[in-house]
Amino acid sequence: MTGEAAIDFAPLMAKILAGEPVPWPAGSDVAAFVLEARQHGVVPLVQRSVHAHTAFVPAPEPALTEALARIARSEAANVVAQDTVAGLALRVLAGADIPVLLMKGGALAYTHYPHPELRPRVDTDLLVAPARFARALAQLVRAGFRQLPVLDAPLLMRQATLQYEVGAMLRGSIDVHRAVSNRPKYARAARFDELWERARDVALAGVEAKAPDDADALILASIHLAGHHPTERRLIWIYDLLLLLLELGPEGLAAAARRAGLKGCLPALVRALGEVGPFFSASLPVELRPALSALNRTTPRLAREPTRLHVLANDLRAMDSHGEQMRYLCQHLFPPPAYMHARYGVTSRAWLAWLYLRRIGAGIAKLGRPPRQL
Repeated sequence: MTGEAAIDFAPLMAKILAGEPVPWPAGSDVAAFVLEARQHGVVPLVQRSVHAHTAFVPAPEPALTEALARIARSEAANVVAQDTVAGLALRVLAGADIPVLLMKGGALAYTHYPHPELRPRVDTDLLVAPARFARALAQLVRAGFRQLPVLDAPLLMRQATLQYEVGAMLRGSIDVHRAVSNRPKYARAARFDELWERARDVALAGVEAKAPDDADALILASIHLAGHHPTERRLIWIYDLLLLLLELGPEGLAAAARRAGLKGCLPALVRALGEVGPFFSASLPVELRPALSALNRTTPRLAREPTRLHVLANDLRAMDSHGEQMRYLCQHLFPPPAYMHARYGVTSRAWLAWLYLRRIGAGIAKLGRPPRQL
């Protein structure tokens, strides 16, 4: 297809996820389709439809079927590894009497998907109360988890990543959070105790756990997109939103909007919901559409953050005091020496000073760039 414009397969894949039979685009590149499906995180969902002969009419060529099946098997094995490690972490924390919430895709895989393997993920997100964060990490490390190096800057990083080996070839990762977002603008959108009070029961790989209820899950998914992936439109994230909407219905959506409004993140919720219609309008029940339209009409637009400077300004405005703002800036500009040594592999104080200057210069240069993934 040299010289031709690349095909955007996302609308086609959305129809497949919605259960609509679609024709295979004549002359399309199988490898390009499979790559895009993988980037959107929907290979298992597409493969399920292809296997059930409900995706393409007529049936696709064998090369597509085989490629999807191969990747789906690989991703299913990875999900098993992730869930094995997450289950171990949940048992460790339960044994230490540390309440924990399962969040994001790892929770939705068990609450909204018919099989957890249909929701690929590279890690599992766990939320603990801030006061128990350090003890949770210590308990997990004592149980054999390896904590990856992390920037010791409490106002910048509100999570830690830990890994655990599963056999010789696989490892699972967990992100342990002490707030629902690293960004100050959204970090207080929901407190642990509020989420815990409304949480639902869920069993992950045979381990009893708790997860946010549907309204809270919808809010968390929305601020995740607005706060950390403002320019990305992965189909699996939009499909998550659709599944949550279908479960909530008009009354549940109204409850989610009220909660988001009280926390100042209603514009983020409305922006996220606005992504659902262009891909899955036919899947939205008639009774939901007036509620979505009303929210869209009456909610102020989420202010665009076209550059990293806008992101920084919004995060500074979300802080309580000038002192907190100054500490935030200092943690950005001057990370602890141990972090600089570990990242750049230098020990000399002269080199360290030069690296700080280089970091400041690079940071200033990035302020005018779009805020892709934060």
